[in-house]
Amino acid sequence: MSGDPAFIYPITGVKTGGICERKEIDEFMKNPYWATLLTRAMQILQARPKEHTLSYFQLAGIHGLPFDQTWPVKGGPEAHNVPNQTGRGFYCYHGGPLFMTWHRPYVALLEQCLHDITMQLIDPNDPEYILSNVTDPVERNKWRQAAETFRLPYWDFALRRSNNQLGGKNYCSLPDVAISDIGISQIKPPKGVSLPNPGSSPYFAFSFAALGGSGLPDTDGLPVSIQGRTVKHAPAPSPGTIDAWINGESNIDSLKTYFRSQTLSWRANLVDMLLNNPTYNGFTYGGGVTRAPNLNNVHGSVHINTGGYPNVIGNKLGNMTSVPSAGFDPIFFFWHSMVDRLGALWQAGHPGAWMDSVSNNVDLLPFRTTAAQVRYWKSAGARDVTALGYTYPELAKISDLDSLQEVVDELYVDQARGGSRGGFASDAPNIILTAQYETNEVGPFDLDIHYGKGHLLGSIVNFVTPQSADCGNCKKNKEEHHTVTSTILLTQNLQELYEEGKLESLDNLEQALSGKISWTCRSLALGEEGREIPESEFKSLRIVVSKRADAAGDGSRGGFVDSPPVPLKGITDGKPFGLRKGEEFKFDTE
Repeated sequence: MSGDPAFIYPITGVKTGGICERKEIDEFMKNPYWATLLTRAMQILQARPKEHTLSYFQLAGIHGLPFDQTWPVKGGPEAHNVPNQTGRGFYCYHGGPLFMTWHRPYVALLEQCLHDITMQLIDPNDPEYILSNVTDPVERNKWRQAAETFRLPYWDFALRRSNNQLGGKNYCSLPDVAISDIGISQIKPPKGVSLPNPGSSPYFAFSFAALGGSGLPDTDGLPVSIQGRTVKHAPAPSPGTIDAWINGESNIDSLKTYFRSQTLSWRANLVDMLLNNPTYNGFTYGGGVTRAPNLNNVHGSVHINTGGYPNVIGNKLGNMTSVPSAGFDPIFFFWHSMVDRLGALWQAGHPGAWMDSVSNNVDLLPFRTTAAQVRYWKSAGARDVTALGYTYPELAKISDLDSLQEVVDELYVDQARGGSRGGFASDAPNIILTAQYETNEVGPFDLDIHYGKGHLLGSIVNFVTPQSADCGNCKKNKEEHHTVTSTILLTQNLQELYEEGKLESLDNLEQALSGKISWTCRSLALGEEGREIPESEFKSLRIVVSKRADAAGDGSRGGFVDSPPVPLKGITDGKPFGLRKGEEFKFDTE
């Protein structure tokens, strides 16, 4: 039984209804049957005892905390760990080729568990049955169809939403049901069905208090051990602010402010990431010296902006900021459904690109394909999302790079700003900032890039498990000097500065930026949150600002020629971590 520690739960993907689409969460919630089923299923999953193998607590813990137990729960027949992970029962795949594929069965696991519950909800022989007052057979059939076609929705972080509006403009934000604790009140079940506790949203936060407390150790400077429920943008814990953590108080106004500052950068980098990464490693985690943003970095930026990060006075922190505690925030799984979607979109536009054969056959622990035999998912089996019973609405439209661009332009380009490639004006030079570093030299960090005083041009985030967590996979990466290259576009923000009169010209940017651009590298690690990391401690980090060639000149799919970007050494020379005039920086030419 699923409450037994010896229970093994294979991930097969949802099998009812055929291959069904995962929908964007706001669109998903417009269907009252899906909205009711998901909400009730989330309530049931989150209320299960901590010891239950298929409790939300256990599923969230696969990503990190509590560190000292495996999944299935400790005491089961398979006390296994990831390779090189001695005595620690958590799984950490970030910053490498398995980042995307490891999270694919992980999200499918939650989806499958929720689907199991939805099928209970429409089963008259199950204690969770919700249709006792629904007598119309046509109406009952609608509920059955909704349950069978249920798939986990995704949160599209890059959409502009009216719930984060300023000056008549919409900015990126959380989905409506997760933006406030009473967001669940918008769920209106069809006639004959009601939802328990409609004032408490299972999308806004996960309650530890209802389970008798978290029972988790503190990590990354977060007092997780005393949390009543998960938080976003809570004040950095101190004697005067600890109540916010005990009571689970999130500062959503702060979150909206952070999201507004990132909107232009996020949307531009998303477009560039999907269209201008020809290799799997380059797209997934920045393997090789790539010239476009990568999925792992975009993913990390959303994580810490959702949780809050310590780069300003009045530090804001939350569960999503930290790898070990991120899975406990319910938005984590909707976010990772989106990360999976981005990977699937890129795959559809680059059908021949994939990882190397060795990585392709590594076990994606602890995700079993069957209970009868000890077999785990591998990237080879997870390459096609339909193997897990789902798809995404846009995939049917994409067969190559040109069709991918059409989809991306329609979804994410601000047409009012002109052109494709994130809406860059034709007169804006294509400027990128690239950071190369060893992922585990100093642990998790945030690198914020500014122009002048306070204008954020973008961020590079190294979202990894802190060294203090004793992650074996991270230790291996440190010993092997595992290196990645993360690139972000500055073009969109520079264009905005020019339009606002804060940048005199777009012609000689090397001269214009050399005295105005700056960056700060701050730690996100336990006990050091917000501390600026000096160059003397972070010897592998090297930063370069470059001009990227545009062959077409019209912004179509970037139009990038095979020649690599040209470093503008005058911008970084003399700055901490900056490329010096006498140094070389070589980009891949693939």
